[in-house]
Amino acid sequence: MKILTALLIAILCGQAQAIPMGRDHFLSHGPGAAQEAMGEAAVGSVSGPVSLYYNASGLSQSEPGISGEWMRLIPGINYSWFGTAFDVGFAQMGLGLISLDLGEIQARSSIDDPGTRVSSHQRAYLLGSAREVYPGFYTGTTFGLLDYSLAGFNSNAYFADLGFSYKSQ
Repeated sequence: MKILTALLIAILCGQAQAIPMGRDHFLSHGPGAAQEAMGEAAVGSVSGPVSLYYNASGLSQSEPGISGEWMRLIPGINYSWFGTAFDVGFAQMGLGLISLDLGEIQARSSIDDPGTRVSSHQRAYLLGSAREVYPGFYTGTTFGLLDYSLAGFNSNAYFADLGFSYKSQ
């Protein structure tokens, strides 16, 4: 009986470890309260500046505006989003910034090193454009720059995202 109980506990603990906990990285949390309330299942219905993150074609289905949020996750670590959408005549444009500021940490090269204070952040700069290409059919593109600075080590990457949507008349 003790062996069966121990085996059952081991199986249940193994199952619990397989369940993902929390976020993988700072871009796994998208901006917008409405999108968060829908479990981030907002790809087809998103509009406004947050569409830079979810589906850039949503820029062309909204009025110009500004969106933003700021959260203190724990003391010294802040998540923020800022985005704006505006009309340029032939298309809707958008600018956005997603940022995770990790504060300062003490960087040391050895045990005896007194260390120096270095800041760490993860940021994504977004530039998007969208337009209606045929009645009810929308397309959009987001270009971005990922900027990582973790404990004095820096890295950058670029990306492009293409989105489509259809809205029945």
